[in-house]
This record gives sequence, structure tokens and C-alpha cells, in this order.
Amino acid sequence: MCNLIKDNFYVNEDCIKCSTCIKVCPRANVSYDKSKNIKFSKHCESCLSCVNNCPKTAIKVKND
Repeated sequence: MCNLIKDNFYVNEDCIKCSTCIKVCPRANVSYDKSKNIKFSKHCESCLSCVNNCPKTAIKVKND
């Protein structure tokens, strides 16, 4: 996938930092940064597991 795919997602203030998105990502594309904010890397395959499994619906797909 394109390296820019990571810019297609964002995490809103509803995130409770439960790490579900990190656990369900089949490409290990989701992780925490130093401030324990969710970050996305360039290995996304657009499966939307992170979006669909977030218990707070905090991960969104940008609609540019």
C-alpha cells in the first residue's frame, strides 16, 4: 500500500488508550508514540481492523 495511507486515519479525544487497535492490526502498523498517543506507520493494508474494533469508535477515516 501507499506510504500515505497512514495519513488517512486519525484518533479523536474518545481514545482511552486501551491498545485494542495495536493488538488487532495484522501488519503491526499501529503503535504508541512516546506520549502514548496512537500512531500509524506505512504498512497499512486498509483492513480497517483498528477502526472496527475500537471500543470507543475513536479511530476515524479521513474524508478528504
